[in-house]
Order: sequence, then structure tokens, then C-alpha cells
Amino acid sequence: MESFIENRLNEFNSKLIRYDNSTFELAIQFEPTTIQKRMFALINSIYPEAELGQTVLDSDADPEFVDDVVNHSNELLKLNEEHLARRRSGIQSWMVSGRATSPGPSLQKFNTPTDPSDSWAGKPAKSAIFTSVASPEDLGMWFLYVITHEHIYTRPWFAWNLEIEEKAKQLIVDSSMDWCSFVCRFPRQGISGVSVNWVAAAEEYDAIHITPKAVASIDSIEFNWHGKVIEASFWSVETTVWLRWKFRAGKQITLPAEPTA
Repeated sequence: MESFIENRLNEFNSKLIRYDNSTFELAIQFEPTTIQKRMFALINSIYPEAELGQTVLDSDADPEFVDDVVNHSNELLKLNEEHLARRRSGIQSWMVSGRATSPGPSLQKFNTPTDPSDSWAGKPAKSAIFTSVASPEDLGMWFLYVITHEHIYTRPWFAWNLEIEEKAKQLIVDSSMDWCSFVCRFPRQGISGVSVNWVAAAEEYDAIHITPKAVASIDSIEFNWHGKVIEASFWSVETTVWLRWKFRAGKQITLPAEPTA
């Protein structure tokens, strides 16, 4: 019988084949590029069709086994390589939905984590900000997630491209082993096991980056690593968690138009 992670990657590959041979009907007007189709395939294969996040889908997982399976997924590795190349542009996308207006993110409104218990779904709940890698051509995976989940992220939508300071100290999490090591390096006791102490992590890093490959490897999975239970975390898309304000400039982006009748 196939493992959970093998089923997830099979779902990713089947959706990728379907998306390569279909026309997209989206909430806005644009034609997805090849890398965007890979992003769509990953976004829509993380959870079963009937579920949407915050549910532990696999437990007692071995991170070494998971990473071995993931590292044999050629299409996912291609997406990850393209993603890391795009990341070198230094552009991050930040989005907000359901507000009448948006002044955009700012240092004045930013909060560095100060309470270890401030955690939800494995992430800081009331501090930090979350961005997605962007490029001059597109707004990245978070934008694609929003437009395919409009029933959750209601209009209007606002997006900003943020330029990172060159000296920002970031940790890249690119696998389930990376994630388990990170959690155990900055641990706090959660409900069912160990989760991240984001306050401690903020003392050493400005940001933690979760790559697409890491999302496929860790999202909704509870691990058993060196006798410790690593609680499940939920990301949906590649994400950078900014624990300190490290942006030098921001620009609001005009989003593509809604489809015409």
C-alpha cells in the first residue's frame, strides 16, 4: 500500500498533467505560465478535495522516508529549482483581502514575536508577517491560492511587492528533516508534541523560508523524530515568515481584472 506522501505526490503529478492540457477558468483574467501551472498543481494536491487545511492527515511519519520519496519527484524538484531561482530577485509579495482599503504593511504596524504561546497552525498567530516569492511577471503562490479560494478570501484583494534588505538573515527550510531540526532547535511544548518557539527563533533569524518542496513534505504531517513528536504545521503554499522588519521598499501592485461576461 502506498504511503501518504506517495499518494500526495501522485495527486500532484496527475493534476499537473490535467492542468497542462486544460483551460483555466479563474476569478481574474490571465493565462498561467508553466511554473504557475506547477504551483496550481501543488496547491490543489496538498489537501483532499473535501478538506481545507488544519487537519492532521498523516502521523508518526519518518522524515527521512518522506524526504527520500519527495526527492524522487522530478516535477516537484523542477518547481522547487525554479522557485529558488525566482527567490534571488529579492521580491516578496504580501496580500490582504476583505478590507475596504489597505495602506500596506509597514514597520509601524509590524510586531516581532514576544509570546511563545502565540501560535496557530504551527505559525505565529498575532505577530510577524507572511509573504510569498514574487517576480516582475507574477505575484507567486500565495496570489494563486487566493484566487482559487475566493470563498474564503473575499474581495477586495490588495497586493504589495516588498524588496528585502540585503543583510536579512534567513533560514531556508527545504525538507521535512530541515523542519524537524528547526523545531527541535527552537522547541516549545504544544498540545500533542513539540512545535516552534517563534520568540526564540526570532532571536537568531529575521525570517524562516518554507520552500515548495518543504510544503509538500511537511504540510499537515505529524512526525516522529528521535523519539519526539513534531506537531503538524499548515502552510498550503511556499511562505516566508518575517520575524523582524527587513524591507527597504514596497510598491502596491495592480491586480489583473475580473473576467468579462
